[in-house]
Amino acid sequence: MKLDYDFIRKLLIHVEEKAPLQGLDSKDLFEFAKSTDKSNNELSYTISKLKEGNLVTANFIYANNTIKIITNVNLTYSGHEYLNSIRDNKIWKATKKVSSKLSGISFEVLKAIAIHEINKTIGL
Repeated sequence: MKLDYDFIRKLLIHVEEKAPLQGLDSKDLFEFAKSTDKSNNELSYTISKLKEGNLVTANFIYANNTIKIITNVNLTYSGHEYLNSIRDNKIWKATKKVSSKLSGISFEVLKAIAIHEINKTIGL
């Protein structure tokens, strides 16, 4: 499964805006996935990768080798930092334009491109 960076951005914004202190749970997250035309599997995969990358906290309950329940989803400090670098729509569009020239890209490179675009915008 591929990571969808547009979906990641939307998900991080959603978590930041909606998560109570204890984090979001499956009900909210699965509704969010449905509203963005993503499957529960795509959502679960994305959250598990964001957790591996230390961008979110999350707990998973598995059944039949599939994530069935997700709890305590919240942004980490690194998650906030990443989101802050890609939050602005103008910066995000410019970042995607630059990154589209590459066949694959990591979070760190995407963040570096976004920071470069921010610096260009503010004249640094």
